[in-house]
Amino acid sequence: MKKISICVASVAIALFLGASAHAAIPINWSSNALAYKASIGATFSFICPAGGSLSKSVYGTGSYTVDSGICVAAVHAGLINPGNGGVVKIRITPGLAAYVGSSRHGVSTRSWGRYHTSFVFVRGGVITATWRTSVSNYKGQIGRVLRFHCPAGGTPGKSVYGTGVYTIDSGVCVAAVHAGKISFASGGIVRLKIIGGQPNYLGTSQHGVSTTSWGRYHTSFVFQ
Repeated sequence: MKKISICVASVAIALFLGASAHAAIPINWSSNALAYKASIGATFSFICPAGGSLSKSVYGTGSYTVDSGICVAAVHAGLINPGNGGVVKIRITPGLAAYVGSSRHGVSTRSWGRYHTSFVFVRGGVITATWRTSVSNYKGQIGRVLRFHCPAGGTPGKSVYGTGVYTIDSGVCVAAVHAGKISFASGGIVRLKIIGGQPNYLGTSQHGVSTTSWGRYHTSFVFQ
């Protein structure tokens, strides 16, 4: 009953503040984002209290299912620690076909299959990415500019299609290395713009990354 009350109270506060949730909402370490699953694209800030427990399950890496513990996922993402807690900001995004678990910062997350809704963390307008993150969720948002933080120590595992102009199912961070924006070793923040699709995409080898050629595709992105 306590958990339900907290969830309902959080929703009420969020509705009062508006979809962007400018003020941070107090939650506990078992709170998830299920109450916001209908708010695709909206951002919400939450206060995770100090002295947290890491017992709440989390599914995914970078993109998390909305039933994952927000605060525990934030520790996994390297944004806060359970001793001090802190304020975190998430964006509600469409569900994925699969979620990959991993172990980071003392938190082991679980893999999962298709799920209806996800969330990602936003750092001062910067979205926390992994080396497998794509921008497929933004295919209907031509002209939108996004910033992603790619962590240090990346690998070229995610496929990339194109050169200069990339299909939106390409790995953002790997494409950024191909474009000379960042390196696998250091990572960094990259800025991109969603643009229309192209009749074809040319694959090339640059900066240690080989991309693949492809035919017509509905949406693309370019780095800025």
